[in-house]
Amino acid sequence: MLRGRPNKKSVRVLALVLAVFFSITCAFAVQAAEPPTVVNTDPVNGATDVSIRQVISVMFSDYVNEGPAFGSITLKDSSGNAVEIDDTNGLSVSYDELTITSKDNLQYATTYTVFIPADAVQSDYGDTMASDYQFSFTTLNSDGTSPIPVQLTVDPQDVSLEVGQTLQLGITTEPTDATVTCTSGNAAVASVTNDGLITPVGEGTTSITVTANQDGYASGTKIINVTVTEFIEQLALTVPAVEAFPGDTVQVPVNLTSFGEVVGLQFDLNFDSSLLTCLGVDGGDLASGFNVVANPASGKVSVMVVSNPLAAVPTGSGSIVDISFRVADSAQPGTSCVLALNNVELSDNQAQPLVPFTKDGSFLVQTPPAKVQISVSPSSIAFTEGQTRQINVTTDPADAAVTYKSSNTGVTTVSSTGLVTAVKKGNAVITVTGAKDSYINGTATVSVSVNATSIGGGGGGGGSTGPDSSKKIDADKGGTLKHDDGVIVVVPAGVLPADATFSIDGLSSSVVPSGLRVKLASGVYEIETDGERDFGDNNITIKIPYDPNDIAEGEQPVVHYYDEDLEQWIALNTTLEYDEDSKTYYAVVQVNHLTKFAVFSTPAKTIKLTIGQVEASVDGKPYTLDCEPYIDTEAGRTLVPLRFVSEALGADVEWLAETRQITIEDTKMITLTLGSTDVTIDDENATIDCAPVLQTSGRTFVPLRFVSETLGAGVDYDDSTKVITITRL
Repeated sequence: MLRGRPNKKSVRVLALVLAVFFSITCAFAVQAAEPPTVVNTDPVNGATDVSIRQVISVMFSDYVNEGPAFGSITLKDSSGNAVEIDDTNGLSVSYDELTITSKDNLQYATTYTVFIPADAVQSDYGDTMASDYQFSFTTLNSDGTSPIPVQLTVDPQDVSLEVGQTLQLGITTEPTDATVTCTSGNAAVASVTNDGLITPVGEGTTSITVTANQDGYASGTKIINVTVTEFIEQLALTVPAVEAFPGDTVQVPVNLTSFGEVVGLQFDLNFDSSLLTCLGVDGGDLASGFNVVANPASGKVSVMVVSNPLAAVPTGSGSIVDISFRVADSAQPGTSCVLALNNVELSDNQAQPLVPFTKDGSFLVQTPPAKVQISVSPSSIAFTEGQTRQINVTTDPADAAVTYKSSNTGVTTVSSTGLVTAVKKGNAVITVTGAKDSYINGTATVSVSVNATSIGGGGGGGGSTGPDSSKKIDADKGGTLKHDDGVIVVVPAGVLPADATFSIDGLSSSVVPSGLRVKLASGVYEIETDGERDFGDNNITIKIPYDPNDIAEGEQPVVHYYDEDLEQWIALNTTLEYDEDSKTYYAVVQVNHLTKFAVFSTPAKTIKLTIGQVEASVDGKPYTLDCEPYIDTEAGRTLVPLRFVSEALGADVEWLAETRQITIEDTKMITLTLGSTDVTIDDENATIDCAPVLQTSGRTFVPLRFVSETLGAGVDYDDSTKVITITRL
C-alpha cells in the first residue's frame, strides 16, 4: 500500500466535514435533552361538549414511552371517583400520543379530570416531563346540549411559597351555593383544604385543582400552579395578620428573626386610627433584659428596643415586642387596615446598620354573631310557700325558643311556660334563656325570695332573712356549725385566737347583681363571727350544698366570695364532695376570712387547637397562631404552643435567654429548658417524655400531656377532626 502525506487541501476538507457532522450531532443531542411537554389534548381543557364515548388523546412534543409512574395516570369524575380504564389498550402510548379509553361510557353532564404525573411518560433519552400535568372537560347533557358550567374564579392563578408559609386562595362561584373541592396533585409538595388553604410540605412543583359542583350545571374547574421552595431563614422583622371584634382588645406581635447580631432596633408601626387605638407596648419573647421605649400616637406607634449593658438579641425567632390595641366600638365588620412597618433601623454592636427583610401585617374587623335580645317581667318575685307567679318574656327575634331553669328546685320550681311555684323558705334565681340558630343565646334572670322576711330576734337588716344558725366555737377544740339549708362550717382546733360565736345568715339573692357572666346555683350565705374575721395562715372549711341539675352543661359548680373592697364576686379553688347518707352534693372551699359566699355555675376555660392549623380559639374567641400544633412522629407525642396555652389558662410565662429556659408561674412555679426533658416543679425535679422545641416562628412547643398533668388542665383529642380541646376551671 502506498503511504503518503495528505495535502493541505485534503486536510481542510476533512476538517470541514467533521465540523459539520459534529454540529449536527450536537444539535440532535441538545434537542434530545429537552424534556417532553404536552402540546395539545383532545378534548381541550375546559371543553363542555364532550361525547360520553370519547377516547382521550394527549399529544407530546416528542416521541414518548411508558415512564415509572405510567400506571398512576388517572381519570376521575368531579366527586374524585376514579374511572375504570378499559382492560385492552385502555392506557397506551404510540409515537408522540397517549390515549386513554374508559371501560364503560362516561356519564352525561359530568366533569372529568385527567392527571398525568411528571414521570408517567419519558422520551427515548429517558427525560420525563418537568412537572405534573392535568386538564378537565365536561360531557354533554343526555339531550345532546352542552351543560352550563359553574362560573368559578380563583385568585391567584400561580403560587410561589416557602415551607412554613400558608396561602388562602380567594374562591368565588356562580351560583354562590356551589360545592367547592380542592385537591393537590402531589401532597408531598403542598396540601390544600376544601376552602382553599394551601400549606407547603416539601420543595417541588405541583398543581391544585379547584372544582365547583352544582346540580344541573357542569362542573367549573380551575388549575393553580404551585411552586414550593425550602424556607431560608434570614434577618427579618415581620407583623402577622390579626383579627378581632369591635370593642375587643387585641395583641399584635412584632416578630424578629435574629442570628445574634442585633443589639438595638427601632421602627414605626402605622395603622388606621379610626379602627385601632394603641394601649401600650410590652417586651416580647426575645426582649428579656432589653429596655422597650414606645411613643404611641394617633395612627402610629414608635418603638425602640435597646439593651443596657450592651447585649445582642438571642438567636432565634419570636416576638420582640407585643403591641396592644383596642378595636373601636364603631368599627364596621369587614373593614381592615395595613399594619405597616416604617423607618426600620437595626444595628449591631459596632453601631453598623443591619438590613432586614420586612413584612407588613394586617388587621381585620370580624363580624360578631347577633345575640338573642330577651326581657322578663317581673325581674324579682317575693312570695310565700304554695303561691305561684307567671314570668312574662319577650324576645328579639320573636321566634326564639325560651327555656326556664331554677337555681334551687328545693326553694322554687318553674314550668316550661314560666310559671314559678314557691316550695319552701329560701332564695333562688330563675334563669330564662332565649335561643335561635345562628344567634348567641340571650339570658335574663328573675330573683326569687320565699318568706323573705326577718325571723326572730337580732334582725338581719339589708334584706337578710336573719341569723338562721349560730354557735359558740371553742378555740381549743374547734367545732362545726350547720345551717338549715345544709351549709356546713368546720372550724379546726387552734384556728381561733379565742372562743367566738359563728353565725350563718341566708340572704336574698338580690344581693347578687344581674348581668354577671356566671349564674347563681345555690343560696347566698353570709358567715359572721363576733371574733376575728381573718385567720391569717389558718383556714376553715365551708361546704355549700348545690343541685347538679342547676349546673349548666359544660360548666362547673364553683364557690365565689364577695370582695367588699372590689365590690366583686371572686372565684375560689373549689373541690366537690358527695354525702352518701344525705344524698347531698357539696361545693367545698378552704378560706382564711369571712364574708358572703355562694355557688355559681361557672364556665370552664376552653382552648381549642387543630393539628396542622393556625386557627385556634379561647372560650369561643378566634385566635391565629404563629405556628400550628403538630405530631412529633419520632416521640409519638402531640406538641402544642407553650406560651399561648399557658397564658390562655391564666399563667405567666417568661423567657430566660441566658439559660434558654422558660418559667411558668401558675399555682406552681415550673421551669423548662429547651432541648431537655428535665423540668422543675416548685423546686422539685421531674422529667417529661419529650423535650421542649423552639420552632422557626420563635414559639416553644411542649407535649400535650405536659399541659394536662402539670397545668392541671383536662385534655380531649378528636382523632377524626384533629381537634384538641383543653379545659380548666
